[in-house]
Amino acid sequence: MKQVAWVVFSMAVSLLFSMSVVAELRVHSSGITVDSGASQSYLNFDATNGSGGFGIRDNNGSLEYKVGASGSWSEFDALEVWKKSTIGSLEYIYPAAEETDSEPNAWVCIGNETPETLLHIYDNDDDNSGNEDHRPQFNIYQDGAGDASQTFRLQLMGGHRHHFTLGIDQYFKAGSQSLNDSADFKISHESYKETGGSVPSTLGFLKGEAYNTPEMMVRIHGTDWSGAEPDKDSVGIIDFNHQSRARYYATSVKATTIKENIAAAGTWTPVYFNGAIDNSLSWDEHLEVKSASDATNKWSRFVAKEEGYYQVNARVEFNLMAEPIVPGPGALGNSDNIVSISIWRYSQGGFTMHSQGNNLQIVNGNLFNWYVALNPGLTGPDNPGFLFMNNAPNISDTVYLKKGEGIEIRVLQDTLIDIPLNVAPATGPPAVANYVSIHKVS
Repeated sequence: MKQVAWVVFSMAVSLLFSMSVVAELRVHSSGITVDSGASQSYLNFDATNGSGGFGIRDNNGSLEYKVGASGSWSEFDALEVWKKSTIGSLEYIYPAAEETDSEPNAWVCIGNETPETLLHIYDNDDDNSGNEDHRPQFNIYQDGAGDASQTFRLQLMGGHRHHFTLGIDQYFKAGSQSLNDSADFKISHESYKETGGSVPSTLGFLKGEAYNTPEMMVRIHGTDWSGAEPDKDSVGIIDFNHQSRARYYATSVKATTIKENIAAAGTWTPVYFNGAIDNSLSWDEHLEVKSASDATNKWSRFVAKEEGYYQVNARVEFNLMAEPIVPGPGALGNSDNIVSISIWRYSQGGFTMHSQGNNLQIVNGNLFNWYVALNPGLTGPDNPGFLFMNNAPNISDTVYLKKGEGIEIRVLQDTLIDIPLNVAPATGPPAVANYVSIHKVS
């Protein structure tokens, strides 16, 4: 009987060991130790027993773990992916891995993908039907009186910081939080240096309501809610309220050693635009209009602060009544003179003409001589041969500039004498006669 039982037991053991192993738990041959001391019991997974090894332990009722012989024993309750901290009345959450490491080593992916950046959002929306029902991958939802916005912060050395904030600005009427005037999309900028640990309370806000507010970079107008019904008349209008732009006009004529706005005969003479900035007739958003001079003339030069394409418009008016313009001696028609205008491009210390405006004939020699022949002794402004009002050439063109390159306006007249510009026109203030306007378009 015993022999039969032994045979059965042997067959069972043989069958058990002949079965394929699906899963197994391996523990170091000399590393399993259960220490039933007064306060700890260990399950070690290396050759060192007790506290010096690593594994799992019961520390007086707290279940703890240790990773590697150089690690430390920690409670399982402290094994957190996200941690929470409270400062005042606000609670903050952050990846636990960031707590003891200044380098960003906790990358997060929302969606079934391996993260490729600190925050990676993966969406498998494959609806290409053209329907406008695609979900946004990132949604900032403001359900109160504040703005729906996002801030980008750049920390620089010495406490300097840059903040760019974009989003929907809810602008409210002064003294009332119950009715908002508008809901515009804006991009605002703020830079500052932290002083004594002081941080502005408005840091990262969508600043700026007035058009010329320094912090407001771009505004796309939304719905105006100030009336009884929403007003969408301004929706989509974009304010590039700090774009490179300038307008100047000429106010002086000086025939001194260094001349101002005196067009020399037969040469392209630069114009000096020196009108005061008043933001209605003249402006210079980024102070790009400079004065230049040589031994002969003083003039104005627009110097671009950024690369791009600039729209240039200019007009000048010659004072043909200031000098006795008469035909020179010789045959009939030898004094058909013109006035003209041009845009010159300044680069690396050199000048080249970029474009020329219209040529206007100011003295018709044939008509003059014919009229004098019929009316001997008749001269002066009543003579129809003198085209005194054909005196205002203009130009309009787009100029490509790199940073530091410039634009100058020059004039030409080919009579035998110098002619001044008319800076005191009878038809209006100086700003309407001799001006240049420059605007960065792209």
